[in-house]
Amino acid sequence: MFARHDLVWLGAEGWRQALAGAPAEAHAALAAWRQADWPAVVRRADADLAPGEVAIGIPLPPRAEDGRKLRVACRVAAAAIRRHQRPLPLAQAAEQSAVQSSEVLSGWRFALSELAQQAGAGRLDVRVYGSAALQVLTGQRYLSASSDI
Repeated sequence: MFARHDLVWLGAEGWRQALAGAPAEAHAALAAWRQADWPAVVRRADADLAPGEVAIGIPLPPRAEDGRKLRVACRVAAAAIRRHQRPLPLAQAAEQSAVQSSEVLSGWRFALSELAQQAGAGRLDVRVYGSAALQVLTGQRYLSASSDI
């Protein structure tokens, strides 16, 4: 039902479970994430994951002071997920990159649009995940000039 890189939106119980498993240093950032209603990402399952649990991650943007990325790994009950979808479609990422003011996304705009058009013409379902998807979904700065896609 849930595949790696799927996007999941948590309900109230899901957030309670996520916070219970998160380090204290991440609680304020997770509260802001919840308030913004941004998705978590399905991550690789832990070996001891219980039936009915989903391993998720909330990858916070790089910190301005040192570039460190805090990736919060949690587990939640599948029933605590209120919505989920496959990773971000390339066409949506290309469209959103035209709206956002990121210089990195701006530099990729033409290439992303071309690739989305070619994939659509070939009936390919191309998805975006990782930093590029998170920047599009949250509007937070994840990408730099050295980022890949």
